[in-house]
Amino acid sequence: MTQFKALVATIIFSATPVNFGIEGDDTLLGGAGNDVLKGDADNNPIKTGLGNDEAFGEDGDDGITNRGGFNEMHGDLGDDTLNAGFEGGILYCGDGDDSMTGAHFGLGGADDD
Repeated sequence: MTQFKALVATIIFSATPVNFGIEGDDTLLGGAGNDVLKGDADNNPIKTGLGNDEAFGEDGDDGITNRGGFNEMHGDLGDDTLNAGFEGGILYCGDGDDSMTGAHFGLGGADDD
């Protein structure tokens, strides 16, 4: 029974990772679940997987790519490039010269100064 509980916990955790990159040039990859990815304080390429994902690139020149779900992406305080996935996305760019590409059914919101 203990092994079964450990297996279930492993499956649940692997399907919903939370990844944080702090104060460096981070590469964050989310898998096939619902991911929350945060890259802070530098130039972070962030790529999410096949679920409904949130990706935050902060304080650097971030490249954020989502695919396959309804995604929410935030690129802040840098020259950010955000690309939504196949089904839809909400894109937020702020405080930089940002470029955004919405999905086939996506939404885009620009916040550039």
